[in-house]
Amino acid sequence: MRSPTKTGGSQPDLTKLRDSETKQTTVRKRKQPDTDCSCVKNITDLKGDITKLLNEFVQSQNAHMILLREDVVQIKTQMENIRITTEYLVTEHSKILDEINDLKNEKKP
Repeated sequence: MRSPTKTGGSQPDLTKLRDSETKQTTVRKRKQPDTDCSCVKNITDLKGDITKLLNEFVQSQNAHMILLREDVVQIKTQMENIRITTEYLVTEHSKILDEINDLKNEKKP
C-alpha cells in the first residue's frame, strides 16, 4: 500500500512544480570546510604530529617486544638447563645412596 499523498507539508512534490514554485524551493548543500581558516593548518599539523607520535609508539613497542621475546627465550633456556641439571643431580644422589647402602651391607657380617 502507498501512503496517501497530501498537498502542502514540508516538502513540495518536485514532479509537479511550476516555474514560480521552483524559485521558492531551496536545496541544502553540505557545508564545505573553510580553507582560508587558520585552524585548517593547525588541524593538519596536529594530525601529522599525532601520526608521528603513533608511529614512534609502535616502533618503541616493537623494540620492547623484541627484547621481551629474547628475555623469554633466555629464561626458557635457563629453565631447561636447570631441569637437566636437577635430573642429573637426582640420578647422582640415587647412585650415592646405593653406594652407601652397599657399604653398609658389606660392613654387616
